[in-house]
Amino acid sequence: MVVLPSRIPEDQAALEWHIEASEQERSGDPALMLAKATVVLFWPAFMLFGLVAAQLQE
Repeated sequence: MVVLPSRIPEDQAALEWHIEASEQERSGDPALMLAKATVVLFWPAFMLFGLVAAQLQE
């Protein structure tokens, strides 16, 4: 039986961070949910503002 060496510590840390982040996402971290909601709600407003500003400059 061949035993492979354990993963590089940096890879392991990155993997653990990714798992932790996805667990937070599933559990509904309030700050993360707020950030997503802010982006979703305000993105159309920024786009619309950009269009209006472009129309006014013409």
